[in-house]
Amino acid sequence: MISVFDRSYLYGEGVFETMRVYNGRPAFCDMHYHRLKANCEKIKIELPVDEYAFEHDVVKTINANKVKDAVVRVTISPVGLSIGLARPPKLSTNFVIIVRQFKGRPDEAY
Repeated sequence: MISVFDRSYLYGEGVFETMRVYNGRPAFCDMHYHRLKANCEKIKIELPVDEYAFEHDVVKTINANKVKDAVVRVTISPVGLSIGLARPPKLSTNFVIIVRQFKGRPDEAY
């Protein structure tokens, strides 16, 4: 469940990474983590996991969905009881991982 006070829902404030999964393993997971971390720092959102936990959680979600060829989207967003642009002093963080089977692209996309 995502709170209605999630600032990505209210204001589009958050960061995300999308990565491909080949044979059950995320591609370039370390690079995705470092880009996610850098972007979180830029907009002052706490990334609630380290690099090891990030990859572990992504792989665990892939395995739970029983997919080998997939797309993963990781979204980090701040949550704080506020209406308006001013951020509350203490924010919690949503860390969401979504996995879906990769179905390819239609030929016209190429």
